[in-house]
Amino acid sequence: MTKKRKHTRAELTLWVFVVLTVFLAAAVINYNQKTNRRISEEIHGTLESYAQQQAEHVGTVLAGQFNSLNAFASYLGQAGMENTETFLSAANAIRRTQEFDRITMADVNGNGMTNDGIQRNIQDLTEFQEAVKGEQTISEPFLSSVEDGYLCVLLAVPINDPQGEIIGVLCGSYTAEQFGTLFLHDNFKRNDACVLINGQGDVIVASQEERIVVGDKNLENIFEKTQGESFLDGHSVEDMQQAIQNGEKLVSLIQDGSQEYYVTQTPFGYNGWTLLSAIRRSEVDSAYAFVRSYAVKLNIAFAVYFLFCFLLMFYLFRSERSSLRAQTQKLVEEKEKLEVSEERFRLLARDSDVLVFELNYMEHTLEFNENFEKILGIKPDFQSFLDGKWVYPEDVSAFSRILPQSSSRKGVMTRNIRFCNRDGVYIWFSVLTSIFADDRGRVVRILGKMMDIDESMREKEALRLRAQTDSMTGLYNKMATEELVTHALRKYKGSVCALLIVDMDNLKRINDTLGHTQGDRAIVGFAEALHRTFRSSDIVGRIGGDEFMVFLINVQSSQQLTLILDAIVKKWDLLYTGEKDDYPVHGSIGAALTNSSENFQELYRKADMALYKAKRGGKGGYAVYSPEMEDRD
Repeated sequence: MTKKRKHTRAELTLWVFVVLTVFLAAAVINYNQKTNRRISEEIHGTLESYAQQQAEHVGTVLAGQFNSLNAFASYLGQAGMENTETFLSAANAIRRTQEFDRITMADVNGNGMTNDGIQRNIQDLTEFQEAVKGEQTISEPFLSSVEDGYLCVLLAVPINDPQGEIIGVLCGSYTAEQFGTLFLHDNFKRNDACVLINGQGDVIVASQEERIVVGDKNLENIFEKTQGESFLDGHSVEDMQQAIQNGEKLVSLIQDGSQEYYVTQTPFGYNGWTLLSAIRRSEVDSAYAFVRSYAVKLNIAFAVYFLFCFLLMFYLFRSERSSLRAQTQKLVEEKEKLEVSEERFRLLARDSDVLVFELNYMEHTLEFNENFEKILGIKPDFQSFLDGKWVYPEDVSAFSRILPQSSSRKGVMTRNIRFCNRDGVYIWFSVLTSIFADDRGRVVRILGKMMDIDESMREKEALRLRAQTDSMTGLYNKMATEELVTHALRKYKGSVCALLIVDMDNLKRINDTLGHTQGDRAIVGFAEALHRTFRSSDIVGRIGGDEFMVFLINVQSSQQLTLILDAIVKKWDLLYTGEKDDYPVHGSIGAALTNSSENFQELYRKADMALYKAKRGGKGGYAVYSPEMEDRD
């Protein structure tokens, strides 16, 4: 009886779905007959716009990665490439936050090192040679010379010293999987097929069986594959090749077996690459299912369908609820058992990587466990360890305090100390010492335990650096900008400096007219123009949605400031946004020169007053503060 009852329910469900499907099919057919002609006229425009959004998404993400590398390169240019310790510390922090698998710094001869301390020469890399000439480049996937079988994609930017001379190259690399996931994962999910190809049609990245494949040389050449397919709109493989050579967009209607696809190709913007996305023709047509006069009828049909589905599912759920409850209870019990097992394992493994040492002051001996040599690769003696020979110079004082020569009582002390391993890399440890003293207060023995906290300490540093940066533009954010300007006012007190408040004109109009994607693109382009205009020693930050702040160091005179402002305004004549880069982007500037007694708030007020005057005089201009502005409305 039980089997028969289940069979009857299944039959009932099947008949309900058949009736509803027939009803909805009739409605959809009627709708398609009346609207298909209008839909076909709009498809090309819609697909081109959609593909452009995909390419812009990739371009924005890639620009953000280049901004991170450029910011790090600027920092290295200021700090100097000789301090490898600073490079290693900052590189590892940035690698974790920006998803780079490896970061490499090299001088102009190609000699350099990776963030994990590997020395290598990258002079033969094409990307290095172009970066030394001042270009920022991206490579196709290639096998790394550092690790066998390591397929990676490389980004490279030049390192400039404060005088603007190129002194090296900074490279950030991804594994092939990281590259596909970071830049193209969302695009692959939204298409039936999506590939990134070079100018010869070779596949760089592709979606394959619900996963992303990068750099597989066995993938078929797109041009060769398309030769065997039918073009339904008069295009050809030669048209696709010509569009790639000319850097143009193209939409083709191709039949592959029984399926028809719209294939949209969009210039990627780097290395002559092109992004190809294929969408089934039926899916594109269905996007217009809820338009014009027949949308109401179709919505009613779907509403009835969903209502029946809901009622049917509710009925089936009631009958199967007890079974699901039992299964859920079983899963909960298994989860609890797993948590208990994991906790037991954690307790057993908790001290597996702990470094333990014992200092005997009476016998002048040092004993330590095997992890000292295993993790740090060193065998210190009593005196060198006591003197902090392997301790980071800035931490020697703190290290000495937890290894006292005398103490009035027993006690436990802890400090966070950086120790140098055999490769010259400093690692953060939490050092806990237990002090044993005799009746006269002399320390006779110290027991110590060192736990590796390097990752958490560097994550904190990475969070601090990320907190200073505006995520969209890569410039300083508002809080960091104000702190840096306040510090600069104290540091350069007595010098003539200038504070600029720069306000983008017509951002709201761009958002309302072209959309927020173009508005974001305009902000990024505006920020890049500002960043390129000023020296690396100047402070450039984004303090609001469309407002930026620049602090110019050692301006020397109002005449020089006027020349700088004229140069900025002229650069805006070349700044455009929009799908065809035909929408101008410019801004207004308010400037104020410093004096020896001025604080940040007062200087900001003057620059803001000058900005108000500049906007009243017409957009795209500037004004410099003068005392006469105080007497005007």
